Amino acid sequence: SFIVRRSEDIAATVREAFAIAAEGRPGPVLIDLPKDITVAKAKARPSTRQHMRDILHEIQDGRFAREWVAEYRSGNANYKALKQADLDHPIETVGARLRARMPWLDPAKRAAHAAAAPAAAPAKEPATA
Repeated sequence: SFIVRRSEDIAATVREAFAIAAEGRPGPVLIDLPKDITVAKAKARPSTRQHMRDILHEIQDGRFAREWVAEYRSGNANYKALKQADLDHPIETVGARLRARMPWLDPAKRAAHAAAAPAAAPAKEPATA
């Protein structure tokens, strides 16, 4: 388990925790994020700020909307590729294996498990004298 003490360490901690969770015998890793860390303002690099400004400008001048409409009309090839890359990410593989071990997440498995469980014996009435 990890305790994050500085907001700048979140990304590196998550990467390390993921590596540990995925290697050997896969399993959960606890990351403790104290409230003061989760609300701390991350320091954006000047290049990040400029990138955000560029994106905002694309939204404001309509370029983003035009590109989105063109992408949609052309069959969403770029979107589908990005989505597949997300689905192929190792965290999705690990997540699928973990969810497969949790039958309570699947309503059908939950119902089958409940049906297979022995019925509770009816409560006995108290004896009267």
